[in-house]
Amino acid sequence: MKTLYWRSIKEAFVTGYEHIGLLMAANILFVLASLPLVTLPATIPMLGAAVSSIAGGRKPSWRKLWEDAGRHYLRGVALLLWAAGVAGLLAVDLYILGTMKESHPEVAYLIMGFVLCFLLAWLLMQIYVLPFFLAAPRAVGKAFRKSFLLVLDNFGLSLAIASTMLGVVLVMVLSGVGPFVLMVSFLFLLQQRFFANLMERYDEQR
Repeated sequence: MKTLYWRSIKEAFVTGYEHIGLLMAANILFVLASLPLVTLPATIPMLGAAVSSIAGGRKPSWRKLWEDAGRHYLRGVALLLWAAGVAGLLAVDLYILGTMKESHPEVAYLIMGFVLCFLLAWLLMQIYVLPFFLAAPRAVGKAFRKSFLLVLDNFGLSLAIASTMLGVVLVMVLSGVGPFVLMVSFLFLLQQRFFANLMERYDEQR
């Protein structure tokens, strides 16, 4: 697991350095296309697909990516709403349980433990949802189911991956607008390399 983790980070840096021009172009297009906000369900998968092509040594076809993003826009909306909606519901549950602590402390703490565990698992699942969705855009539900099973099989590694990606996001936010724009695709590249290496390990085990 440690080897896979560090190899993925190294590959992300090497690939980012080798294709920095394409990644910067992808960043700029992503930010400009995302300014209306309602386009996010299309631009997020589009950037993910572009980074996947770049990581695979292929030059992305921006026109095809945009056409595919438009074709699967409603599914992208469903993906985004499902991911954010469940996380929001779990957060509301935690708030309600927090108010129950005074009247029913034992029950509240017990249920809160389960909700926290599920919320953590749900957040970790988001690492793998986008790659599964890009592989089969018509199967939004299957993307979440496969992601859940992947988290269960690799909980420790998923936690390490999420912490690393969160660290990258923190650096992006603290660095200002310029570095943030330039690092968006690196975050997707890091996600893609972790996912690809994990899937490769599963194929070898079979």
